[in-house]
Amino acid sequence: MLERTPEVGAFVLGRVLNRGAFLQWPHPGGPELEEGVYQRASIVHRLEGLPTPQRAELLAAVHRALAPGGELLLAFVSKRSLHDATEWLRRRGRGPKGVEYVLSPDPNIGPFESLVPSEVEALARAAGFEVAGRRGALVLPPQGELDFRTRNLRTLGAVLRAAGRVARPLERLPGLWRLGRQRYLRLVKR
Repeated sequence: MLERTPEVGAFVLGRVLNRGAFLQWPHPGGPELEEGVYQRASIVHRLEGLPTPQRAELLAAVHRALAPGGELLLAFVSKRSLHDATEWLRRRGRGPKGVEYVLSPDPNIGPFESLVPSEVEALARAAGFEVAGRRGALVLPPQGELDFRTRNLRTLGAVLRAAGRVARPLERLPGLWRLGRQRYLRLVKR
């Protein structure tokens, strides 16, 4: 398992069935990834917190570590979604500023930068990957998140929660996944 900090590595190792080993990336004085031996890898919401040069470096390192035909599942927050707009509104809001709003139960915990899907794909291709599949999810905020964020807004909150429930089936329209906050790429080593 490859993680950015020993603390996160220990947390994740304690919760996976196949314990494996922890490797830190970047690896200050630690072991390098073995080259060409891994069948599968995942990078889940890690590119958003890295500077652009390190994004390319991480993808290249994982590409080298995968065996030919190996797969990488890459998940990130898309700039083509409502994410940036909802974060902007949240920051400008006049509502309560308590810790429960900062540590909300959603994937917005950052700070990080949402990413342009075509730029992420270009980084992956430059590293030597082929895009074998793409999906998106969470075009609208999940109902639980919407309920949580609007719970103290009285009438407006009730309207927003109802609108979320009514609009939820629209997420199933073909092609709308491209506007999802969560983007997933299945990448294959050429």
